[in-house]
Amino acid sequence: MCRLYQLLPVVSFSEQRVFLTTSVVCVSEQQQVKVQRGQDAVLQCGGPADASVILLEWTRLDLKADGYVFFYRNKQFYEIYQLPSFHGRVALVDPQVRGGDFSVVLKNADISDSGSYECRVVISTPGQTTHSEIKRVMELQVTEPGEYVILPCDAGDVTITAAEWTRSDPKPSENILFWTDGHSDTPFKGRVYLVDDELKTRNVSLILKNVNREDNGTYECRVLTAGSRRNKRAINTDPISIVELQVTDPGECQVKVQRGQDAVLQCGGPADASVILLEWTRLDLKADGYVFFYRNKQFYEIYQLPSFHGRVALVDPQVRGGDFSVVLKNADISDSGSYECRVVISTPGQTTHSEIKRVMELKVTEPGERSQPRLR
Repeated sequence: MCRLYQLLPVVSFSEQRVFLTTSVVCVSEQQQVKVQRGQDAVLQCGGPADASVILLEWTRLDLKADGYVFFYRNKQFYEIYQLPSFHGRVALVDPQVRGGDFSVVLKNADISDSGSYECRVVISTPGQTTHSEIKRVMELQVTEPGEYVILPCDAGDVTITAAEWTRSDPKPSENILFWTDGHSDTPFKGRVYLVDDELKTRNVSLILKNVNREDNGTYECRVLTAGSRRNKRAINTDPISIVELQVTDPGECQVKVQRGQDAVLQCGGPADASVILLEWTRLDLKADGYVFFYRNKQFYEIYQLPSFHGRVALVDPQVRGGDFSVVLKNADISDSGSYECRVVISTPGQTTHSEIKRVMELKVTEPGERSQPRLR
């Protein structure tokens, strides 16, 4: 997944204009740093160890706003020129700016802080009669602490006495969660939950939080119905759902289902977010229209591609708790492809809107490719 940013000229104020003879402009390649919401982010920028700083500016390239992230001149920081959203949150890593370290730390990073940051420094060095200018761009990505996926499993119209999730591949098989008598037991406490803790809805889908590459593999869901026998901690029945999970990149995930099953396309954000616009699109289709279009608390079928009519719905119709996921019903082979979730949100205390993007890769296979019953 890539983001496009419009590079804007740095805003200058009349009282800040400095007339210099600049002989060298050094521009380094863009680098990326990723942190979770609430953490501090270090935006790195450096130059010659013996450099004296005349002017240091940190700007947010993708914001159409007059002001700076950080402005420093003549050994003094000027908060008056700083954007309000950064007040009290940005400081020099080295307050003395020694050793060519022009880095700043952004405290308590928020999702809305994601974007492109440029460091611009005008320096002088011993023995040089002219000044030099350094520019560096940092890409900051702030993510939610708990990226998660839902592994779908529907038991149908039965009475469940026990349920089990295992990971059968890679070997050896690993127990993920066991449920019986209204209680769940898992070795992954804090990371694994059932969507319905009491299984009253017969939805045995599994929530896996803080997803990473080590979670890749084949997950199997089994249930035991009333009147069936079982061992103490194992259910010896055929799985009713087999899910292939492949974590390819933060924010990009792959899920596999069989033809006829329902596929959950995951997308999430801050729990206190208010949704202004929610779009699900099929990236590999050259067609005008959406998989799902939601705006101002209303779904618009008129903008939906015909092949998705009546088959796509929000997992949570109220879009609460930062859940922007949708379920694609009765998946077909032709539904395989790349799906992008784009959400424009507002959060309490923020005067600007934030945008979230996430890509899901869906692969729909024929039932015969794995020996499993179809979900009902």
